[in-house]
Amino acid sequence: MEARSPGQAPIRVVHLVDVMGTAKLWGKERAIATLMERQRQAGLVPQLVTFTANALVDTLAAAGYRTAVLGSRKRRVPVGAFASLMRLLRAEPATVLHTHGYKANIVGRAARAAGAPIGRLVATVHGMNDETLALTFYHRLDRWSAPLSHAVALADASLAPSFPRSARVGFVANAIPNRAAFTAAERDAARRRFNLAGDAFVVGLLGRVTAAKGALDALAVARACRDPRIVFVFAGDGEVALRADVPENVRFLGYVENSDGYLPALDVYLQASHFEGLSLALLEAMRGGLACIATDVGSTDRAIDDGRTGLLVPAHDRVKIAEAIERLAASDDDRTRLAAAARNRFITDFTIEPHYRAYQELYGLS
Repeated sequence: MEARSPGQAPIRVVHLVDVMGTAKLWGKERAIATLMERQRQAGLVPQLVTFTANALVDTLAAAGYRTAVLGSRKRRVPVGAFASLMRLLRAEPATVLHTHGYKANIVGRAARAAGAPIGRLVATVHGMNDETLALTFYHRLDRWSAPLSHAVALADASLAPSFPRSARVGFVANAIPNRAAFTAAERDAARRRFNLAGDAFVVGLLGRVTAAKGALDALAVARACRDPRIVFVFAGDGEVALRADVPENVRFLGYVENSDGYLPALDVYLQASHFEGLSLALLEAMRGGLACIATDVGSTDRAIDDGRTGLLVPAHDRVKIAEAIERLAASDDDRTRLAAAARNRFITDFTIEPHYRAYQELYGLS
């Protein structure tokens, strides 16, 4: 369906994004790129605006999207970026200003309050990880100011009770484009690519290799594992990957740009996070038809129904993680059943179309 009729003014959707890091595309960045691609297909005119230069800007600019960098220094809430954003919006008013992350949400609301020409202001909260006192403060400021947005989309439904009642808050599940399940040929190619034995039982993680992502828990499980078939593979970078005392059954691959070139190598996907909304890496594993073990955090239970579409375990619980891995390593039938159910759940609930339609409603364009 076309977003506008011939002769109508373009529907301009400006995505103001607080990008995590500069050199790599993580889950939030990939989710935004996917939504912008679907919007462009529908005839909208999406533009990316960020505070600093980063890989997302480079990727989308190369694909022909309009992009802008506000040139902010790395302050938590950049004052200079506010003035740059006001100039940008006054030069070309936005049908929708869609903000992503606490920094963008706060700056976008300040712009609306200052009279920037914004038709509708929509914020997405991709997650709230209060790892530091500073983050705790800024996340509280994000929640406190939420009523200044016309709508707030939560990628983690469990955050809703922490927002003011006057904020118009709703859950919008993360989503990714559909593709076929992984094939045996893709599995073989991925194992050759990463030098993994064909008969190994491979348990893999994908994402930043940090304590908050459960990397220390997974590493401890690997150390305690006595099954010589089981290999633990970490795809991503972070401080845990720099450890010297790595057991023989663990492989650190570093950052993997193409997850579809890595995930087929796995027998089981493991999400060990202590904090998570609804992980795109988990959805990618489900889409590919992998059996999944995931910690019961955030909105993970929207995707993993314990014993039906995967196995849920408590965060931090290394014993339960180990038991879940042992269960799937011991039963091909269990693993095959859960893998098929995971893919079916993905197709039903987490493809891009319902995600796109949900945002069209929040934009007032449905």
